[in-house]
Amino acid sequence: MTRHNKYEEFTDDAKQQIQDYINLKIELIRIDVQMATARTVSYLFSGILIAFFLFMVVLFISLVGGFYLSEKLHNYTYGFGIVGACYVIVFIVLLILRKSVVERKIADTVVSLIHRDHD
Repeated sequence: MTRHNKYEEFTDDAKQQIQDYINLKIELIRIDVQMATARTVSYLFSGILIAFFLFMVVLFISLVGGFYLSEKLHNYTYGFGIVGACYVIVFIVLLILRKSVVERKIADTVVSLIHRDHD
């Protein structure tokens, strides 16, 4: 009878350890998901903030350039037209290079962020 009790005690202890292990794994996964979510949100927020300030800098530089060229050419249409043409050229270059440069760079950045989260 004592052997039977020892066996029951062993199996009960093993079941409890397995349940504890599973609960700890679930908690670890939950914490990992929370950390990954927090990192993602912080990256998105900081990226949006940086993009906004970069947009403001480009906007004001464009206005300054447009007014400068307008003053030199004595024509607002030509001054701001040249600035607009520069943006059209940049847009066309980015459109042509989007697969080979832009999309690859973004994909590499995302993959490196994912692997950095796992380290």
